[in-house]
Amino acid sequence: MKSAWHKSTRRRPLEQTLKRELSRFRKDNLDDYAFPGADAAVCHVAEKLTQKELNAIFDTLTGPERRYYPAEDGWGVKFPWWAVSELIKDNTFKRLFKRQKKGWDHEHCSFCRADILVGQICHACPHEEGGLYLFCPECYGLVE
Repeated sequence: MKSAWHKSTRRRPLEQTLKRELSRFRKDNLDDYAFPGADAAVCHVAEKLTQKELNAIFDTLTGPERRYYPAEDGWGVKFPWWAVSELIKDNTFKRLFKRQKKGWDHEHCSFCRADILVGQICHACPHEEGGLYLFCPECYGLVE
């Protein structure tokens, strides 16, 4: 059976750097959090662009929460539904997105990028700019 916590394909920061980054948090300020998952907004880009070009397009429309998937003729792009909910009130944009029930099925630890899957218990605290910092069990273990 696979572990529910998967390592990200990105290179993990060195433990010393990670400890330094986590040193500004205290366990008594972190809450248990079960990631609930969310609906996703999915669109298709029918052109072979680079991810840098995709970022230039979508940075102007939404926040940083998105994922790219290669498609035969371009890219599939997925956002959490809440990230585009204001945007799709405009019928011009509404036609571009399809709602995928529970399509936003994981998040990432804010520090090491480990996957946090739907229903998993992690720890969280408010982020200064809105949203949450999420702590996987390994990073939570490094917090004092």
